[in-house]
Amino acid sequence: HKDRDLLLESLLKWCGILQGAKGSLSSFFGISHPKRGTRKLLQSFHAANYLDLLEYPPSEQNGFGIDGFRHDHDAINNPEIQALLAKHGLEDDCPLPTDSNARKILWKYCLSVAGTSWHAASLLMGGSADEDERDVVIHWGGGRHHSHSDKAGGFCYVNDVVLAIHRLLHSRANGVDDGMFAGIPDNQTSSSLGDKSTPRILYIDLDIHHPDGVQSAYYS
Repeated sequence: HKDRDLLLESLLKWCGILQGAKGSLSSFFGISHPKRGTRKLLQSFHAANYLDLLEYPPSEQNGFGIDGFRHDHDAINNPEIQALLAKHGLEDDCPLPTDSNARKILWKYCLSVAGTSWHAASLLMGGSADEDERDVVIHWGGGRHHSHSDKAGGFCYVNDVVLAIHRLLHSRANGVDDGMFAGIPDNQTSSSLGDKSTPRILYIDLDIHHPDGVQSAYYS
């Protein structure tokens, strides 16, 4: 739902959870400004060829070879493109816009929802130089648990849940946040996120639908 986050924020404010008199429930909450993620962050889980379809404007490294779809609204009727989009779940409830402005917004959304969940996990694991560690962090717009590494589904284009778990699992790796946030330089200090990992993360999903994207990422 395009207005879900707006409606939720309005409800939280109306109930006094996000703002209210001193001593009210809002006194126990603080708001951290979310950080937008980068393609490097998304690619720590998602397949490069899938991100090539989502990224807009395309980067120089973008390997998506069907140039017509980038600029031609009518190219959506091309059977080759239709098959490619269907393969990656970019249809029905997860359509890929043909309008350039809408595609920019979609890519910005993907970076934002992923970056916010990674940021939330970072706050749990010690914060940063300009932010304190948190005991509990809530990302109201997150939980996109249906997206697979190379396929969208169930209104989920990127899986911020998997990325947050990934951040928690590798919280002790050197430079784990390098290059993951927009505007923060990539110092290339993390040679392997597999080093110094946290043994286990308990993931509890309260949604009525099966979190198939998260399961596929970790199930063995």
